[in-house]
Amino acid sequence: MAQKGVVATQYPMGPIEELGLLKMDFLGLSNLTIIKNALRIIKKSTVMT
Repeated sequence: MAQKGVVATQYPMGPIEELGLLKMDFLGLSNLTIIKNALRIIKKSTVMT
């Protein structure tokens, strides 16, 4: 779901590439950020002193 006021579209990769455009997966990037933050929190909470 797009944020309020943000235009978002969704098209299959094939037709987009045929037009010579680049399809980018920003959902994947946000998922990687969530995983990175989760790992950081886990590391902080399991540090042995």
